[in-house]
Amino acid sequence: MQLKNTFLILFVLFTLSGCAQHKKVTKKKQPKKTAKVDTKKPTNIHDSDSAKNDTLSAIAKDKADSIVAYAEKYLGVRYRYGGMDPKGFDCAGFVCFVFNHQGIKLPRTADAQALLGVEVSRKNARPGDLVYFKGRDVHNKAIGHVGIVIENNNGQIKFISATVSAGIHIDDIDGTYWKERYVFTKRILTQKKK
Repeated sequence: MQLKNTFLILFVLFTLSGCAQHKKVTKKKQPKKTAKVDTKKPTNIHDSDSAKNDTLSAIAKDKADSIVAYAEKYLGVRYRYGGMDPKGFDCAGFVCFVFNHQGIKLPRTADAQALLGVEVSRKNARPGDLVYFKGRDVHNKAIGHVGIVIENNNGQIKFISATVSAGIHIDDIDGTYWKERYVFTKRILTQKKK
């Protein structure tokens, strides 16, 4: 009986740990980094100095639409810590899985993903952009969660992500839990104006 209780306590602690990461990410300028890309499929992925000068190419828009549609196919799939497949996902594993389907290789963790792309304002966020949040502790500035923007109505963002409580789920960025944890939005699919 005591062994069962010990396993139950360990299971609950493991589950409650969520997908919080330990590495702090600041808004300081990071060295330019590029995501690994499958060379068989054309993509427009790079870092840029100015999000204001970015336009979404037809290829990038098609990819963004495909990313959102593919992500929505997994609504309701359960949360699984460290999960990266339809048996269960954690937040960063879900983002990796969805982007990988489009030939875009991203790092495995939310904090590493947060180093890629270019920051955009909430108002300018587009479907396919990534939104980043603090973890459970709102006083810790470390990135602890990531989701994919699926809709933006003048800064009122809806995003899809893997949550401990609901699995793959669509949330409003201004929801009670997310509003105080929002850190920034990053664009991975970009193309500079010529």
